[in-house]
Amino acid sequence: MICAGVDVSTRAVHIALLDFDSDAAEVQVYDATDCEGDALVRARTLADLLPSRRSSLWDDVGLVAIERPMGPGTKAVGDMMLVVGIVVAHLPPEIPVWLLGPTEWRKGCGLAGNATKAAVAWFVRSKLGQAIDWPQDSLDAYSIAFAARALNAAGVAAA
Repeated sequence: MICAGVDVSTRAVHIALLDFDSDAAEVQVYDATDCEGDALVRARTLADLLPSRRSSLWDDVGLVAIERPMGPGTKAVGDMMLVVGIVVAHLPPEIPVWLLGPTEWRKGCGLAGNATKAAVAWFVRSKLGQAIDWPQDSLDAYSIAFAARALNAAGVAAA
């Protein structure tokens, strides 16, 4: 079983596929950086790039956690929510989907709620036990998946 963590921006979607039984993971990046146009044009391009809800990518996924966009500007957050909606529309309906805010997923990883990018990178490298050259958004996606898996396990244990 796999827990997917998703980090979105208006230029790319990073999906980390984390095994429920180990810390092993792979990352998929769907990138519209080279697309000319505004955030809406890039979001529509991302919609074309993302795997469909019928894709085999989702076959073993039991939970998807997406970072809830936060930020100082309502336009930027609104643009990212467009992408979140597109991601959700590409997910099979039977897979549970959670939105985790940045503070929530960082704490779910045992980090401070305001942990730095360097702290997140250290966390992921410590879990994978190897040198990795993932971009920061992929490191975040891994951490989102890790936190969702931990929160899910805590909920199951409490039930």
